Amino acid sequence: MRFLILAVAGLLFTASAQASCTYNCTCQMGSMQGQYCGFCPEVLDCDWTTGCWSNVFECNPEGGCCVYGYRDSCAAAAAALEAGEVVYDACPIVNEN
Repeated sequence: MRFLILAVAGLLFTASAQASCTYNCTCQMGSMQGQYCGFCPEVLDCDWTTGCWSNVFECNPEGGCCVYGYRDSCAAAAAALEAGEVVYDACPIVNEN
């Protein structure tokens, strides 16, 4: 019975984690598993004209991708890039905000 409760709890956690992201993007095959701002080269279908540079994407080595949505740190880095500044260590995201 204890195993069944743990299994159900694990399934609920997995379902809720997956529900927070939208699977309508593609990443570069061979990318490290991690989160990337939309301007990172690993995110293949994000065009700066659509405003997605401010979004955070989860990439995996198989090219899978999901979008978590807007993130302040991505927006700040995107604004710096658009202003012609060099942004270091932005891809993948190391520090969460």
